Amino acid sequence: MYDQRGMSIRPSSRRPAASSSIRRSSRTGAAAQHGRRLAAHAAALIPRTDEPYFVVEIGPGTGAVTDAIQARLPRNGTLIAVERCPLMVEHLHRTRPWLDVIPGDAADLPEILRRYGLSQPNLIISGLPWSLWNAEQQTRTLVALTGSLLPDGVLGAALDACPRPAPADVRFRRQLHQRFQHVRGERLIWLSAPPARWYVAAHPLLDV
Repeated sequence: MYDQRGMSIRPSSRRPAASSSIRRSSRTGAAAQHGRRLAAHAAALIPRTDEPYFVVEIGPGTGAVTDAIQARLPRNGTLIAVERCPLMVEHLHRTRPWLDVIPGDAADLPEILRRYGLSQPNLIISGLPWSLWNAEQQTRTLVALTGSLLPDGVLGAALDACPRPAPADVRFRRQLHQRFQHVRGERLIWLSAPPARWYVAAHPLLDV
């Protein structure tokens, strides 16, 4: 499938991804720091289906979670990644040539989808550093993500688990409950580094 500019936005090719050549962590893709267990949580949100299914990964970083999503993607599924860090974009192009990577900011997702002639996604996987953002940045980005999803769409997001949650963490959880009909926090993923809690938010509310 091709967008209106001729960019290839294609269903899963089932080709294995190349090994990452970037070892240092990047805060532009925070979820990528949490390892295989978190990647498995993200991939588990993709249903077994023969219907077309569209996944957008926001902030893929080095691609650790991307590989799990790709492996789970239905045959008629489509995956794109939106990454704002040029270094990560270059890395993903080099190590995962099967992946469509769009340089851009998560807060601009509705415009990105329109620009490339893409439909609303069924699922958004967030690797964004919500804990590091102020209220304005959190709100602007969540509004963009909820406005991009299908009415029955789902957002999966990781949040660092701390003994004493930072104000940004509390604010993010509160905003999830305000902007989605259903929100659940999965159990702590202790074997990730740092430990994380995985949140699943479904059915976005657009009149908030």
